[in-house]
Amino acid sequence: MARFEYTRTITDYQFTPPEFISEQQFDQLQMQIKSKPEEPLIDEKAIESSHDKLVTFLMIGIIALLIGIIGMFSSDTPPAWACILVMICIFLILHPIVNMGILQSSKNSLAAEKNRIKYFRDLKNLILESESYAMFIRKYRRIF
Repeated sequence: MARFEYTRTITDYQFTPPEFISEQQFDQLQMQIKSKPEEPLIDEKAIESSHDKLVTFLMIGIIALLIGIIGMFSSDTPPAWACILVMICIFLILHPIVNMGILQSSKNSLAAEKNRIKYFRDLKNLILESESYAMFIRKYRRIF
């Protein structure tokens, strides 16, 4: 029986908040928040799009695989299209995404981005609550 050998590369993404925010950065962020109080500090919408595209691609591969399998078992002599569809789904879609670490790396990236979004939301709330830079630094060091 044939055996596949591959290298699984899973990238571990981490978000580490900075140790401190300078007074100049604090003032810039404070002005940004005052000018646009409803907007987040960073773009939060584009974060999950790449992971969602990968999951969609994976679901399409699984559905196509099921269609191919149903086509293969629909008659005594399986049609060529069904065999080709099953092989394409297994070797070109599902195997690389699942077994080569692409899906897990994408999940790790998504978790790191969620931590980054949480940090900037907390930072915005902290800036809004602080009356001065000194008060902000005390709270910042306590929280982060």
